[in-house]
Amino acid sequence: QTVAVLGLTSSSRAVLSEGLSGGTRQVDLVPDAAEQLAAYYGKVWYVTANRGQGLEQPPTPPSELHQISFDGTDNLLSRETTRVIVHYAPSLDEQVAYLTDDGQTVSSNRSGVAYDLNTPNYPVGAGTPLGFADKTKLIFRKDQKVWLKDLITGQEELIVDLASDKGAIFILQTPNVDEINKSL
Repeated sequence: QTVAVLGLTSSSRAVLSEGLSGGTRQVDLVPDAAEQLAAYYGKVWYVTANRGQGLEQPPTPPSELHQISFDGTDNLLSRETTRVIVHYAPSLDEQVAYLTDDGQTVSSNRSGVAYDLNTPNYPVGAGTPLGFADKTKLIFRKDQKVWLKDLITGQEELIVDLASDKGAIFILQTPNVDEINKSL
């Protein structure tokens, strides 16, 4: 019923909610350092880092992963003091995995709870996180292969080898059976 829109209010970037039947409201302002803005599962997610000098210089730490809820609450979900978060993949239950600039994948099971220095993030190896199969299984890409990793046991299972195929990978949410039946 509502669409998240990134727009400008005065000279600041903001997340706006646009009702399908009309009406717009400002949800929250977005910091100038925010990058990788995306809407997942009814929330807006973004990453911050110190911008480099010009296009040639990459961003530098510290780096943070944030989540903005529909009511305008901006939760800091993870902070990296010596690395930059370059990619992230959230789950429906607000768990998130992210890739840092040194090639390490990290899992954070904060369930939308604000960052706490006493709650550790968990390194889970190397590879680009693509999404979650469930609460304990992460789908990730490494060396032209797609893997399923059990975050509890550390076991990895090869899903598909993409080295000889051209194509794309899409993580699809489990469809709501009631919605499918209504459309038939």
